[in-house]
Formats: sequence, C-alpha cells, structure tokens
Amino acid sequence: MADTQSAAATKLPPTMPSPIPDETARLFQLALHDVVRSSALSMAELRECVKACVCFLRDSQIGPAQMIISMKACAKEGNRRYPMVLNEHELSNADFLMEQIIKWTPGKHDVRIEMADVQSAAATKLPPTKPSPIPDETARLFQLALHDVVRSSALSMAELRECVKACVCFLRDSQIGPAQMIISMKACAKEGNRRYPMVLNEHELSNADFLMEQIIKWSIVEYYKDA
Repeated sequence: MADTQSAAATKLPPTMPSPIPDETARLFQLALHDVVRSSALSMAELRECVKACVCFLRDSQIGPAQMIISMKACAKEGNRRYPMVLNEHELSNADFLMEQIIKWTPGKHDVRIEMADVQSAAATKLPPTKPSPIPDETARLFQLALHDVVRSSALSMAELRECVKACVCFLRDSQIGPAQMIISMKACAKEGNRRYPMVLNEHELSNADFLMEQIIKWSIVEYYKDA
C-alpha cells in the first residue's frame, strides 16, 4: 500500500520512523553491535589484501573494469584453492562480501587509474574480459582472508539477519509501507548507537556502513517475502 496511507493509518508523517517493539529493537541493535565489533579485525585484514592486489594491478597499468574482472577471478580461484561447502547464511555472506570487495576496488572516478580500459587491455595484450594475473602470494593472502571472513562472521551475520526479519515482519504486519519501513530500520539502528555507544576506528566505521547497506537489502527482501 502507499506509504502515505500507511503513515496516515499510524498517524505519523511519512518521514517519521514507525515504532518497533522494544525487545525486538534491542535484539537487532545488539546483533548489529556485535557484528560490527567481531568482524572488524578480519574485515580490516581482508581490505589490506584487496589493497595489495589493486595496487599491483594499478601499477601494471590495468584499467578499472579490467581490475574488477581480475578481482572477481581471483576470488573465484580461491574457491578452488580452499574449497568450502557453504550453508545458506555463508553463501549470503560470501555474496555481500564480494560486493564490498568491488566497492573497495577503485572505479573510473579514481584519478590514479583514469585510463581507458581498451588501452590497458592492449598494453597487456589481453582481451578486455580476460582477468589479469595477480602475483601468487598476493592472491593467496587475499583468498585466505576472504575464506576466513566468510567462515568467521557467518554465524553472527545469520543472527543479525534473523533480528532484521523480526523487525521487518512487525512493521509489515502493522501495515507500514516499504519506504516507511526503511526509515524505521535506519532509525532503529541509529538508536542502537545511543543505547550501546561504540568508539569506532576507521575499519569499524567502514564495516558499520556496509552492514547498514546489507540490512536495507535484507529488509526489502523480507518485506516482500510471501507477499
């Protein structure tokens, strides 16, 4: 239903977050707090490994699109080197970690790598869709770090997703529209920062930002599930 109608039904302006039961909100906030803290160190290590791969490719005159192809290929090769039988939560975790790795990989807006991909492909004599090689030790460290993050944070991520689901189900069952639901989930996460304050370092801030993006994606999926 339209968000205006849902807001009218609950007597809230469209931009005002809708209330979530305190215990449901508390469990979500605690789960988010724990994931930010627990996975920050391994995420920091993974980011450093991504940086090493990207620096090598950039210094080899590899363009941004070719760089992304190469990073994806390197991650895929890691699945062959270090095979994992992943459950549903770990698969979800691996997918959204790959999205984050691509975000960490500079795009065409980065002045350090502003060169045409066709030129870089010609320089390395590779078709534009063929991954560029990354030194074996650099690639190995990246693949191991990705492997460890997928495994180590899967359980806490699964718990966080269940808490997101509980909040979203309550809002949906209360006839809250999708845009209003997203406003409410963001407000609930922000309230968690006041309830459970954290002094975050650079890596933890980055972790918190991309977790919030994932929470919004999960919220939309749960909102429309079984609709």
